[in-house]
Amino acid sequence: MTEKTYEFLHFDGTLIDYEAARYFPAYQKINLRLWEEFEKGKITTRDLRIQRFRELFEACALDADPQEMSRIYIANQAEAVFLFGDALPLLEALHSRCKLGVITNGLKEIQRKRLTLAGLDKYLDSQAGPYPALQGVLNPVKSCL
Repeated sequence: MTEKTYEFLHFDGTLIDYEAARYFPAYQKINLRLWEEFEKGKITTRDLRIQRFRELFEACALDADPQEMSRIYIANQAEAVFLFGDALPLLEALHSRCKLGVITNGLKEIQRKRLTLAGLDKYLDSQAGPYPALQGVLNPVKSCL
């Protein structure tokens, strides 16, 4: 019997539709810019988590705590999981033929919860512990994608 090969799928935008959850336009603009800075290695995830709310509150002239908002946001964001219609049939078909993993640059505590809530975790290889196939990739090599 031949050993199964690994296949990796991009999580956001391939399996889940993160655009389905519409956000406040001012937040979207700030968040997108900060994610681009993160992907270029200019800021850390901690910076991203707090700065997006700091800038939003400043833009809207709100007197609120960006750290507290970030905590609440992260605690609840994973609840918004919108699978593309063909995601489960695709994973079911691939799971019998190969070991599966997902690649994401998303925050791992959110992505892990999304995987579980969407029922996708059962399709991922778990030989090395919980969610070993969930890999954060900051700057993927384009030729490998």
